Amino acid sequence: IIGYTSGCFKKILNLKSVIVLFLIGMGTTVFKAILIYLTSLAFPNLIISYNIFSKVFIFELVLNSFLTPFVFKFLNCFSKYLIVEDKV
Repeated sequence: IIGYTSGCFKKILNLKSVIVLFLIGMGTTVFKAILIYLTSLAFPNLIISYNIFSKVFIFELVLNSFLTPFVFKFLNCFSKYLIVEDKV
């Protein structure tokens, strides 16, 4: 869900900007936390959600935000090997 949603913004956002990539990493981490929380409401005994203000979440948020630009730059090295067809 998160990857597909991010792909919809590919033509709108400048994915070469470090700040935009930082914000994408931060936004998707928060979105993931919200999805986990909503899923834990439906299945309270199966899914363990974590507190938004916990050290674990803050660490994950900071780490994902700072590593997202590096991951995008690394994966961009493989773009010349992919064949992408434009939707008409």
